[in-house]
Amino acid sequence: MFHFSSLGAPAHGQARMTDSETRSLAERLHGLPVLFATALLLPAMAALPAGEPLSLARHLPLQALFETISSVAAFLVFVVGWMSYQRRAPIAVLLIAATFLGVALFGLGFLLSDQHTTEPEALFGASTAPLFWMAARLLAVLGVALAVLIPWKDRPTSPQTRSLLLSSLLGLVAGTFAVILFGREDLLSGLQSVVGVAAFQDGIHYFAVAIYLLSAGVLQFHRRSIPNIDTRSLSVAIAFIVLASISFTLQATTNDTFNLLGQVYKLFAYYYLFRAVVISGIEEPYRELASARARLRATLEALPDIIFELDRRGIIHQMHSRYPHLIAQPEDVRGRCLLDFLPESVQREYHKLLDDIDRNGRSGAYQYKLEADGETRDYEATGNLLRDPETPETRYIVIVQDITQRKRLDHELRIAAAAFESQESICITDEAHRTLRVNSAFTRITGFAEHEMIGGDPAMLLPEDDRAGFRQRMDERMEDRSRWRGEIRLRRKSGEVHSQLLLVTAVRGEQGRVRNFIYDYIDISALKKAETRIQQLALYDSLTGLGNRRLMEVRLARSIEQGHQSGHYGSLLLINLIQFKKVNDAMGFSAGDQLLIQVAQELRGIAGQDGNAFRQGADEFALIVETAAGDARSAASLVQATADRVFAALNRAFSISGEEYYNRCRIGATVFDGPSVDGAEVLGQAAIALHQVKADPDRIFSFFDPEMQQVVAQEQTLESELRRAIAEEQFLLHYQPKVNRDREIVGLEALIRWQHPTRGLLSPGDFVPAAERTGLITPIEKWTLEQAIAQLARWRDHDAQRNWSISVNVASSQFYRDEFEIHLDSLLDHYGVDARQLILEFTESTLLHDVHAARDRILRLAKRGVRFSIDDFGTGYSSLAYLGRLPVHELKIDRSFVKDLDREPYNAAIVRMVIEMANILGMQVVAEGVETEAQYRFLTQQGCELLQGYLFGHPVPVEEINDPADDQESVP
Repeated sequence: MFHFSSLGAPAHGQARMTDSETRSLAERLHGLPVLFATALLLPAMAALPAGEPLSLARHLPLQALFETISSVAAFLVFVVGWMSYQRRAPIAVLLIAATFLGVALFGLGFLLSDQHTTEPEALFGASTAPLFWMAARLLAVLGVALAVLIPWKDRPTSPQTRSLLLSSLLGLVAGTFAVILFGREDLLSGLQSVVGVAAFQDGIHYFAVAIYLLSAGVLQFHRRSIPNIDTRSLSVAIAFIVLASISFTLQATTNDTFNLLGQVYKLFAYYYLFRAVVISGIEEPYRELASARARLRATLEALPDIIFELDRRGIIHQMHSRYPHLIAQPEDVRGRCLLDFLPESVQREYHKLLDDIDRNGRSGAYQYKLEADGETRDYEATGNLLRDPETPETRYIVIVQDITQRKRLDHELRIAAAAFESQESICITDEAHRTLRVNSAFTRITGFAEHEMIGGDPAMLLPEDDRAGFRQRMDERMEDRSRWRGEIRLRRKSGEVHSQLLLVTAVRGEQGRVRNFIYDYIDISALKKAETRIQQLALYDSLTGLGNRRLMEVRLARSIEQGHQSGHYGSLLLINLIQFKKVNDAMGFSAGDQLLIQVAQELRGIAGQDGNAFRQGADEFALIVETAAGDARSAASLVQATADRVFAALNRAFSISGEEYYNRCRIGATVFDGPSVDGAEVLGQAAIALHQVKADPDRIFSFFDPEMQQVVAQEQTLESELRRAIAEEQFLLHYQPKVNRDREIVGLEALIRWQHPTRGLLSPGDFVPAAERTGLITPIEKWTLEQAIAQLARWRDHDAQRNWSISVNVASSQFYRDEFEIHLDSLLDHYGVDARQLILEFTESTLLHDVHAARDRILRLAKRGVRFSIDDFGTGYSSLAYLGRLPVHELKIDRSFVKDLDREPYNAAIVRMVIEMANILGMQVVAEGVETEAQYRFLTQQGCELLQGYLFGHPVPVEEINDPADDQESVP
């Protein structure tokens, strides 16, 4: 059984290398010193005078001892060679082993031969000894020669071959024994008659020497190796056999010193022959086993895996791990069940794994998760069946591998693969920019297949004019950094050239050398088109194709700079289409668009190739005229000439939707020189000039007037002060009483005032027009409406005032805003005021702005209880048609009709008509501007029920209001 713990630890590198070198040197020199030393004995003895040989009485026992030792050695060679290779059994080893079995048997026959007897009838007599000796020598030389000279294959021998070899050898030995024992007389006489027995023995020696020398030469010079035989020891053994054979040929008698020396050489030969077999058969397997154990131990120590030897119950018999802290030390877990260390879900996986091994002899991979070192890690277990004949029960080898990093890498590789096959074109090259791989997006976008790009430089995709500069720019950048980014033109296979954003990234190796380049192409053709489109939308008017205000400002700044450099004057003309709104209202927006397009075409023709014609707004255009004049007067003359061309082109009839429309325009212009102005100032001057034209109906052209600029500056200052007034709530409300025929207050009109920090109290006429022009009227009227409703809420606790109403003026710009109705509802709900006490006043022009929308909004608010009053009635375009359909509660006669009642019969007639009409429509009439008793009497006599004017009270703060019917009652 294999034990992980029994493997020897690997030796340290340097010590192990020294031991190996020492052992290798010893193996190369093994036997040579002994061989050389003993070989010198042979010439030494030949040079000495021959001495007296030993007596047979002393020689025979000594020879028997030597022969016994040789036979035993030969038999050991057989036993070791035959038994050590039962499983591997190479033919050369078996041949030598079988040969020396025969040699041992012949040696036994030699020992049994009684060399003292003279009886011819003895089975083993003196005559059989030389025959057994010669048979042993012949068999030995033939066996060694066959093993050495024939190139046997290194493969195991079958049992049948082993049996055949052994039976053949034993048959040969038995036959030889039979011939020697029973036919020796004939054999000896035959040998004697041919060459003589002694000469035949010498011939055998010479033959053996020749064969052995040939075998030694093959071993040494041809580097022939016999499978599983130590050829060095075999070579030394052959050398000693050669020395022994030479010694035997030199002997004069069987008992002289050369015979004894030959016996000694033969003993050395059998010793080294034994080593040749033993080292390979016994020592070498142990060495190989030790080496295999060391290699296996080193391999196991290098493996990060955990290896278990388990039985079917999961009992751990052996364990190996580089990280025993993950479970326990091997000695602590032997004999314990592995499943005890695992959660139930993992136990089920191990049962499946063991079942898989039982069915197939090995298992697939089973993956699971475990908590280890404070984190969840992934593991994979595989197993094999352990086939060990020494172990009766079934055992399993289970290998557990931590695959957490592998899974992470797999996940990253999948991400990288997905990224590589993204919508972006990717090309990977080597360090010389030779293409290695491209993705499918690259093929789709460029049209080049992968095999067409492999080995080529991606720069081939650039137009020829771009290649040299591209490579130079990129290489310069790559010297300092590992990334280059820029826009390129990419030529597709079809020849089309498209804009691409290219990102080239260098991939460096361990020593910082570039190994690869990654080319990442991003198609920005659509982006370029979008940029062009965005620029078109940002700088050009979508309807007319002329430059817009933004482009005009850019061109104006450039014109000013050019004038500064050249010393020439320039000019700006702002062109306004008169009554363009009427075209939209009367003929529709489509007709208005047609007129604008035709006007733009005319102006484009006047501007010429410079393209300095622009559309400023809905009905406003601009021209920048770059003159060559060096003084303002000459420049003004050129501008006047340009204006005349514009009037000639635009003040004419245009065909719109099949109808003729006569268009008229007006122009405001300014002249500028470079050093003294900037673009905003020039544009402001032209706008002021156009404003001057609009203010005078008789004018259609005007140059910039500095006095008008002062007015505009004042308006800008007023706007800034209004914004601050809104933020700081500098406004306040004054109230003017509205009385009945008995002069009793029934309501008040809320009138806003501005408590200016420096100019004092300002009336609405001083700031409301500016507020309407700038859009600031909305927050002002919101504040007014909330203050009036809050005042109604405060009057709920006062008996005299709880039934009073408050009228609030509403501008057209606020009334039609969607949030006006929502804001009003929220104020009424918040303060809990009866909506019937709130009266909203607006002029006839507000109603005429959008009659249908006004009616819908008035009806919704009237359902809530809000009442409505038409202010300044009679001064606008009154229409009985809409007046009868609207739920209006009051008509306020304008003060201009009340003022001259006693002197202007026309005014008196109008007042009578209004009062009579209101009575018919069920409306109340409020007369404004009542200042005299005569006016009061006339109005009351005509049936006017409500009156308002200085006769009853001036607009004052709420706390200063007194009831004209009772001046002593103060209003809180």
